[in-house]
Amino acid sequence: MKLLNVYYDTEHCPATFDFGTYLVSANAVRQLMKLEGMKIIISASTFRKASPRELVEGVEHDFRWRVKHILGSIPHLIPSVKSVEVRSAPCDVVQFPSFPPVYAPGTPAKIPYTATFLQNFYGQPCDLRPYRASVRAKDHVTSLLKLNENSEFITMTHRTSKFQPERNSNLDEWFKVYEHLTKKSIKVLVIPDFEDLMTENQALKMNWDVFIPAVFDHDLRLALYELASDNYCINNGVIVPLMHSEARYKLFKWLTPGVRTCSPEWSKKVWGLEYGENFKFSNDQQELIWEQDNYDVIIKSIGSTGPLAGRV
Repeated sequence: MKLLNVYYDTEHCPATFDFGTYLVSANAVRQLMKLEGMKIIISASTFRKASPRELVEGVEHDFRWRVKHILGSIPHLIPSVKSVEVRSAPCDVVQFPSFPPVYAPGTPAKIPYTATFLQNFYGQPCDLRPYRASVRAKDHVTSLLKLNENSEFITMTHRTSKFQPERNSNLDEWFKVYEHLTKKSIKVLVIPDFEDLMTENQALKMNWDVFIPAVFDHDLRLALYELASDNYCINNGVIVPLMHSEARYKLFKWLTPGVRTCSPEWSKKVWGLEYGENFKFSNDQQELIWEQDNYDVIIKSIGSTGPLAGRV
């Protein structure tokens, strides 16, 4: 089997869900090269210090955790990934064919982990929505929720992080939406923020139905999304696999004033988006809502398009 050897180095790249976008680019390269699969090699011997998150003192233990639970986990959601290797030492040998093609261990590697590189594949004959939940994960969710072919439910995924809290979900407004939908006998499952669940438990202070397994397992999370009638979320790293899957979604609060990576300029430069557009790679059941996540905006959107149109 001919494999593309995909390299990622935390000395030069973030231990964040940007890695998920990078995998989509790598998989696009694989498809255009007509290779059968990918081997992922992650070098995590040291960590860069560039972004505001990375410049905080004493965060290496957090990055090590992220390597295991994010970088080492989400590649398994792409069927073309045949193996994942996480190394605590720098790579000393590069196997070919490789991505990036000029990767050289021990040097400032040019690893294209942002969506800027992904724009090269817009309109190309390759799948930019490669993430899939495993059959077993969907079986587990189906069994746990006692789903059948007539089951209908939607999900809400929240962000309540201490890092850039201005980007967080407006929980009070989302709870109003939750109450509105449940009064109409629409089942809603809430996926709280991992960081919040481990600390403040803001989301759990509200009386809504939460699906805790999805917080801890990316496969179960994606399975829940794939089985749901619709998925509501905001701009948040953890939803990268959802963005690049076939599951239906409405992604609110794409912009956050004062945050560079959530600005119109960033959207244009990195994603190639003009205000109001959906992702160039999305299907017709995936929507990007650029407005803030308040009750009126959310209800208007879900009442206009999607499976709840005309019902709320």
